[in-house]
Amino acid sequence: QLLTPCPALTNSWLPNHVCGSEYALAIAVAGIVQWGESSSHDHQRPAVESVRANLLPVTRQRRSWFWDKTKRSAVWARGAPLDANLAAVLRRRLIDAERGAGEGLPLWSPHAASFEDLLAFWQGTLDEPRLIDLIQALSLVHTGEWPNVSIAMRQDRDEPTPDLHTGAVWFGSDGQAKIRLKPVEWHRQELLSERELQAAFELPRVYHLLKLCFVGGRLPVRPVEGFTLGRSNAEPFPPACLDILTLVEGGRVPEAAQLAARRLRAKGYPTVLRDPDMKALDLDVNDSRRLAGMLLIPVRQPGVLAALAIKPESTN
Repeated sequence: QLLTPCPALTNSWLPNHVCGSEYALAIAVAGIVQWGESSSHDHQRPAVESVRANLLPVTRQRRSWFWDKTKRSAVWARGAPLDANLAAVLRRRLIDAERGAGEGLPLWSPHAASFEDLLAFWQGTLDEPRLIDLIQALSLVHTGEWPNVSIAMRQDRDEPTPDLHTGAVWFGSDGQAKIRLKPVEWHRQELLSERELQAAFELPRVYHLLKLCFVGGRLPVRPVEGFTLGRSNAEPFPPACLDILTLVEGGRVPEAAQLAARRLRAKGYPTVLRDPDMKALDLDVNDSRRLAGMLLIPVRQPGVLAALAIKPESTN
């Protein structure tokens, strides 16, 4: 006899302290919320369910979950590589969004990963089996209802675009160029530590460019020289990006970067990377697939993506 799916758990099931990068990445993915609207059998349902429906063949009726083998949203394959499963979930959510109505992309989570966590994923220093188990477990927790207005308020409050002036470039005793990073403050509180900034700089610059096409809610505000700016809630939503994901998964990262740059430029976000820089990108197939999987993971400070990938506006 098939057991009824586990009911939605409350936030009280979440631990009260940080449990490593595996936990931070897992809660970011597992917390991705439902999106948009679609009409089915005269009942209004989200066009894209929360990420739990991408992991198992289930459907939701109010707060209750039921098995439903007719759903195509469940794409997580047991035994498949983690990055392949993450990319499959991303693709499925983008496809499902095309059949519904809503603003932006179905990729927003109230929990998000730091750049230190993302760097650990990129470098392959994680316990991936533990991360996979945590994604499955944490997807059972109900992250709440997040209408567009609530997402906008959260982003306006917590997600500015910093001015990442790095100070002078200097040379150490080993003859290597070094950059002095300063913590970024926002509303008199530390927004980004030195370690977090260092991790953001160590990630491939093409990641920051591509991830801007895969953020939930609106794009971060365009950077301005000398200022850390909050959002105005008038920023555009990310461009269409399913074909960009296809290029990345196929190892065609230079083409993906060029396409992303054109679409961001059309939104008023000219990129730092030039065409020759993008054409010279050289990632092997394994790195390309890992990059594709990373594009699903929500980022805690998307404004840093803009600060590192988008040309700042001059105040002169």
